[in-house]
Amino acid sequence: MKETQPTYHELNFLRTDLVGGFLNKDTLRFIKNIRSSFKKDEKRNFAQDVEKIIERLKYEIRGLDNIPQSNDSSLIIEMNHPPIRDFLEGAFFISYFSPDSIHWFIGENIPRRNLRHKKIIGPIFEKTLFKGIDSILKSIIETYDFIGVPTKDMENANSKRPAALRKGIKLLQDNQWVGILPEAEFEKNNQLEPFHDGIGLMIKSVKDKNLRVLPVRVWRNKEKMLHIIIGQSYKPDYHQKVEVLTQQAKEALENLSL
Repeated sequence: MKETQPTYHELNFLRTDLVGGFLNKDTLRFIKNIRSSFKKDEKRNFAQDVEKIIERLKYEIRGLDNIPQSNDSSLIIEMNHPPIRDFLEGAFFISYFSPDSIHWFIGENIPRRNLRHKKIIGPIFEKTLFKGIDSILKSIIETYDFIGVPTKDMENANSKRPAALRKGIKLLQDNQWVGILPEAEFEKNNQLEPFHDGIGLMIKSVKDKNLRVLPVRVWRNKEKMLHIIIGQSYKPDYHQKVEVLTQQAKEALENLSL
């Protein structure tokens, strides 16, 4: 991997409320290492790399026993879509306590739509800051074999997203574990956004009677403590319509009270 350091502006941007709150120093160091220290094309274990980080985080986790301790069947981990910091730290914990590697769906670029309309800073950010952060995200995806998804404000996003979905389906058919954020949009005030049909399409396409779905809810309170609730997994009936499977997945998350 190219020996380049993230710039001060890239890291500072990642720490700001533009992406949902300040990342702690350990998480920033983790991102920096992915960008600059790991070898080119090196595949690493996400759970092992974040072990030291979670030891320093302030958190409360419920339902830990609901994570299957056997990896002999495929599993979809559906998580709500909190800000980037909360998603990353939530993924840290779920990955660390899981017996198998998790292939998370993550955006392969930082959303532009909030700044693109700015005539001056929009083009500047596009050519400098955004490009650098996209490079960091690409490194994370490649290093940990995650599934990159273009955000909807990117060119040809709709035509590229099916490829990401197909990768997720293939992994599930191979009895792998996949993590997905079905809202595909950042939440506001801890309220679930409408679900996209991706999770329903995956369940329908895999056609595995042993496939399970594990709901996980993540949020941060005013005291900056991260809360994670892990619900009971369920077996969806893939014979149902896609919209029914998607709604079932949403209800499973809604039932995890904050």
